Amino acid sequence: EDILRFSTEFYGPDPKSSPDYGRIINQRHFNRVMALLDGYTAALGEQSDASQRYIAPTVVKDVPPHARLMQEEIFGPLLPIVTVSDIDDANPLHQREREAPGALRLLLQQEGDKANAG
Repeated sequence: EDILRFSTEFYGPDPKSSPDYGRIINQRHFNRVMALLDGYTAALGEQSDASQRYIAPTVVKDVPPHARLMQEEIFGPLLPIVTVSDIDDANPLHQREREAPGALRLLLQQEGDKANAG
């Protein structure tokens, strides 16, 4: 919900028509980024237009750490979310990021012990 709100705040209700929302650099990279979504259902976004090399801001939930989406650098508007039960479960993700730096964000719930790293 917050991600949708921020996306709308930045790009309006239709990012495709926003002059501030970029496109994938070329068709080869568009195809590569779209292939990263194979086998997953987006929780938000996933609209695309190959003729414009457009991919909407896309959130993919419950992506396993071994997924291609988690192993490759994305360079596109995809945000994979990995849910872990506690901080110890997130440690292998953190170790992998040290080997191949990219991005790792940790969001903790105020109540309870679940964390999201993506």
